[in-house]
Amino acid sequence: MPDELPPSNQKNLLSKSSISIYEKTQQQLQNDKKWQHETSLGKRVALYKIQNELGRGNFSTVKMAIHEVTKDPTSTLWYNLLSNPVNTLV
Repeated sequence: MPDELPPSNQKNLLSKSSISIYEKTQQQLQNDKKWQHETSLGKRVALYKIQNELGRGNFSTVKMAIHEVTKDPTSTLWYNLLSNPVNTLV
């Protein structure tokens, strides 16, 4: 049949289409220079992209984060202890 692909092309097509959104996001997290740069600047934690500050107190800061796969917003709590911020998902 003329519309069938050779086995090597079928394998490549299957491997590209069978990757899940989560796996694609994990690959971007590991290989994409922009993602690595954002992580080093504290604008990204794992699969969450840090957006804006929601509130600030004496010992912590609350920031909004968006999950890359589900696009769900969540709040993150950043503790300011000994000038070393610690991140906790709330």
